[in-house]
Amino acid sequence: MEVESIPPPHPKLIGLTRQERALVRLLSDHHPAYLSPPDILDHLPSLDHVRDRQWAHVKTVVANVRRKLGKPAVENLYGEGYRLSAALHSQLQETA
Repeated sequence: MEVESIPPPHPKLIGLTRQERALVRLLSDHHPAYLSPPDILDHLPSLDHVRDRQWAHVKTVVANVRRKLGKPAVENLYGEGYRLSAALHSQLQETA
């Protein structure tokens, strides 16, 4: 039985936590659409379902990604949600 190898993460994603990588991957998969906080919460990995289901948690993960990858990495539109910037999405697609 052959074990399938897991590809290494994109170099830009190496310093991110599991939830931060999940957010970037989710926003990349749905680019260029905006995703609302409830939609994002449905897809973030969670250990504590009560604490992690709060919308404030989405803001924290977004802020962490912005701090690590630069503020423009994640865009937001009031009333719509968040999306990955076109520039970062393009960079991630180039090495995928």
